[in-house]
Amino acid sequence: MEEKQLAYVRHTGTYEMLAKEYAGLIQTLFEHAMKQHLFVEDKNWVLAIYHDNPEFGVENQFRTSFCLTVPNGIQIEEDGVLGKMKLEGGLYAVGQFQILQEQYHDAWDYMYQEWLTCSGYVPRNSYPFEVYRNNPNETQNNINKVDIYVPIEPILF
Repeated sequence: MEEKQLAYVRHTGTYEMLAKEYAGLIQTLFEHAMKQHLFVEDKNWVLAIYHDNPEFGVENQFRTSFCLTVPNGIQIEEDGVLGKMKLEGGLYAVGQFQILQEQYHDAWDYMYQEWLTCSGYVPRNSYPFEVYRNNPNETQNNINKVDIYVPIEPILF
């Protein structure tokens, strides 16, 4: 995957807090992105980047960024709520899932525990993320279409 420009809003706290604040965070992201005319038909991804490893981090300090990819050439103005950053390009394993909200943990476990351990790859020092393939505020039959991206590199012997 090539490097991508992102507009984002950040959440810091537990994943339980994140679940409760999710809809408001997405709404804030979309409102600020619309004010700046960052939406380009068929060019934006909506995603969440997880900055901290839950195995080692402090739970109430987990950082999650809800993001919108923005085509290069479009300026993102940081406004105190909306920030900008780059999503690192490179090699990613991508798992495509159609899951219920309570199955996200299982999907992540599959990517890291089942797929990765048998793949010939190891995690690369970058952030994993989810790309939401249906409107994050509207799901059909509560099914979420999500792609999980895990940064990887080949095992070197």
